Amino acid sequence: MKSVLKWVGAKHNIMASLKHVLPKGGRLIEPFGGSGAVMMNTNYPEYILADINSDLIDTYQSIFKSPEKVLSELK
Repeated sequence: MKSVLKWVGAKHNIMASLKHVLPKGGRLIEPFGGSGAVMMNTNYPEYILADINSDLIDTYQSIFKSPEKVLSELK
């Protein structure tokens, strides 16, 4: 699945290789979240997504907390 965000360094193109080296477990901690490609292309029960860009993290938090509001604002 491609991310809705175009982001420098996005990992979407390397996901086939990356999936083979990701650890097994109940949580994926992604310190360089960026476009969220790893999160959207894996199936962990829980995710922790981080990034140095606070605007990006605020965007993800808004989507998580109020998806309907975000969708209506985008329309």
